[in-house]
Amino acid sequence: MQFFGLIISERTYSEFNNPLLTLTSDLSTEKEGTETLIVGYETAKEYCKEKKLSFDILEKKIKDKIYWTFDKTERRSAFFDDFNEFMKRVTEEIVEEVKYYYVNPFKISKKSIKKTMDVFYNGKDNNVVISDDMAYCLYDENNILGISLRIMDYAGFDVGRVTNKLRKRTNVTVPNDKLCDLTGNKRYLTPYLLYKGVENR
Repeated sequence: MQFFGLIISERTYSEFNNPLLTLTSDLSTEKEGTETLIVGYETAKEYCKEKKLSFDILEKKIKDKIYWTFDKTERRSAFFDDFNEFMKRVTEEIVEEVKYYYVNPFKISKKSIKKTMDVFYNGKDNNVVISDDMAYCLYDENNILGISLRIMDYAGFDVGRVTNKLRKRTNVTVPNDKLCDLTGNKRYLTPYLLYKGVENR
């Protein structure tokens, strides 16, 4: 997956500067099944004309997964409302597509834990996030691993050594009470880690 949302706009704004999104001004650009937002009243009308679709100024949904909004210069508040809704849909789709696996150190052998931690240690830089007592790793495009550092401590692992090794791979440390602020969703950093994963490709 190269991106999760498509923006069709004649103009570029800082809100579009997100590696989960692709920005284009080409009305012919389309990716089946991808959340798409067309920005600008005239652009949306032109898109519908080219695709032989009906256009209703009161209806923001053009067809399944394709929406339009006013340009920021046309109706600023509508632009922000619609863009935020668009990003919410993109994020929800990511959460649905990506699986989160919690590794319980009490239920697997120490050998298996060490193999799991090798995934954390040897992946791409910044694909790991550390919270107060958890570590999360983007394993691949569709899977995230989480392991409790606190339980690893109880299980006899040198957690200080573990976190030091992890910090060589990431500059992202997040207190537990900030996880919801960071992701907007307590389903464990899925959007954020994917953001970092796409950013590193």
